[in-house]
Amino acid sequence: MIKISNFQKHALVSIFCLLTFIASSFLVVTYHVSEYAFNELSTKNADSAVLIGLMLNQPNMDPAMTELYLTVIYDTGGYKRITLTDVAGNVVMDKENVARAAIPWLFMEAMPISSIPGRAKITKGWTQAGTLTIISSETESYLMLWNTAVFFLYMTIVLFGILAGILITTHKK
Repeated sequence: MIKISNFQKHALVSIFCLLTFIASSFLVVTYHVSEYAFNELSTKNADSAVLIGLMLNQPNMDPAMTELYLTVIYDTGGYKRITLTDVAGNVVMDKENVARAAIPWLFMEAMPISSIPGRAKITKGWTQAGTLTIISSETESYLMLWNTAVFFLYMTIVLFGILAGILITTHKK
């Protein structure tokens, strides 16, 4: 049977409590960051769809001008996908960005971030001309979540270093 001193018991309890605290804090923070990202991306999608839809509802918008306008918005807006369909559901224009964030793939799979696509009806006069669907890119959200995870890793290392220093100095006395 292994005998454990009171000092070792306290050290093990301290380490266990610290690990529990860090793990629960990490789970709570990452959950809130992903919920925040979901809400922000969904709001951005809805707002962008309405704003761009209003611009496309202008009476002087021809197909070439519509495509140019959507291309410019897509290239500068941080969108994952912009799709314009006609009334019959045929795709008039579809721009999709397949680039991924420069963070580990496994992390992105473990912490999925999604959003509700923004939709706006496009009209020409009094008749419906189509539907605009916008999905924002999750890249910035993943970077924010990744930075949070790395921060927790660094904090864990620092806290364990401090705890180890306290335990070593206390044990030597």
